[in-house]
Amino acid sequence: MLMRVYQQEYLPWTEGSGVVVAIHGQNENPFADVFGYFAPPGTAASLGVRFVQTSRLPKPYGECTLTQSGQAYYYNGTYLVEGCFRSCIQDKIIATCGCYDPAYAPPDDASIVSCSSYDIPTINTKIDCVNKLLNGDPSAGNSSNTAFNVINECVCPQPCEESAYSVTVSTALWPSDVYKPPECNDAELAAKYWPDGNCLDWYKDNTLLVEVYYERMNYQLLSESPAYTVVNMVSDVGGQLGLWIGASLISVIEFVTLLVLLCCYCATRVKANDFDDDEPKKQQPADVSDSDSDDDDVKRPNTATTSVAGSSLDGIYKHDTGTESVIPPKIKD
Repeated sequence: MLMRVYQQEYLPWTEGSGVVVAIHGQNENPFADVFGYFAPPGTAASLGVRFVQTSRLPKPYGECTLTQSGQAYYYNGTYLVEGCFRSCIQDKIIATCGCYDPAYAPPDDASIVSCSSYDIPTINTKIDCVNKLLNGDPSAGNSSNTAFNVINECVCPQPCEESAYSVTVSTALWPSDVYKPPECNDAELAAKYWPDGNCLDWYKDNTLLVEVYYERMNYQLLSESPAYTVVNMVSDVGGQLGLWIGASLISVIEFVTLLVLLCCYCATRVKANDFDDDEPKKQQPADVSDSDSDDDDVKRPNTATTSVAGSSLDGIYKHDTGTESVIPPKIKD
């Protein structure tokens, strides 16, 4: 595009001439004073544009914000860090000076007036208040220590999703000394802008050519990803266990199965012991009678021996109770 600046219409205190070109998204505030590119007159500026999409991780991996931060935001469009900083500065000016600075977006509260809406003495007071807040108080010695620190006092995190344009700028002198623009042949324009007839010099002082194009028909995606996730931790722990103690998922299952079997065995053994302890008590009367008969058998030979010495074999089969037993036949010599 061909652009004219008309330096003869500039105010006397204007220091530079040219235009500022800002490349931004449709829903973004341009902030040309920060993100713009300067193109002076008498040049042809070529701006190569490339779309860049940035995706950041929220907490606990990063400090980006998915929506607008807690700081008040007075600019239209999507959230930008620059807009957050300027809104924070505006809040500080309102809190300190009691008015808002027209250099920044006005607040939502309509009851707050502009610092330039007072009479002359009050305007000077308000302007001094704003200057001391932003630039520091010169009477305090080191003015930088008294100035408002935007980085430390404003909470403006990066957006988690951000769209931007990477711009490459190149310039060349324009027009050349041998080129004659078509407007130089227009008598009406010549009488108004270059009455001396030097059209080419007027072009070099008031005209510039700007060309904006896509460097490549693609875009760049910058995406953050977790460096170490829970899945990676579990995988590393399993690998270390398998390396040093030979443990694996099957080993863990077998170990759990062994514990279950041991518990079942211990429970069964305790029940068997309780059954064995109760059994002798039930059989104790029969055992006592048997032991008594055994004692009689042991004592019987002594009684028989005594009976043989006294009389005959009939006393061998005599019991203490007086009962007689069947006598076997005598053995012949």
